[in-house]
Amino acid sequence: MKKLKRGRKKGSTNVVNTLKGLTPLLYSLAIASTGIGIMSRAISEMFGEEIKIRLLEFKLMNVIEIEKRDRNKVVIEYYKLREINKYIKNFLKRNPKWKSEKENYAGIITGRIILTRIYRSYYKKRDDEEDICPKCGRYYEDD
Repeated sequence: MKKLKRGRKKGSTNVVNTLKGLTPLLYSLAIASTGIGIMSRAISEMFGEEIKIRLLEFKLMNVIEIEKRDRNKVVIEYYKLREINKYIKNFLKRNPKWKSEKENYAGIITGRIILTRIYRSYYKKRDDEEDICPKCGRYYEDD
């Protein structure tokens, strides 16, 4: 009986044959991802139209929907459509840490106004390590 050598198994050195074997797989993956992209875009446009229809109904009632986002809390409020620009302007003047934007859902401007609070990120100052850059965290002597 002949003993088999146990050693490192040699890999295929011919890369072209490996790529030829993977070509049908890569092609089918590309076709599938394109199809999923088209389908997801169509579904998101469908939902965007539903939102737009709902907000047009609010417009007939002279009401607009405003969403206020503050960390993990979302509050939806309804205001008169007539004085909304004045309300937004005064709100942003009184609350400078907030920003306003119109909702854009799947390329469709729905008409909702979103107010979002902006938080600054604070960095702790280290007294024992003064030779560290506060922005990137590297030591100055490494450069």
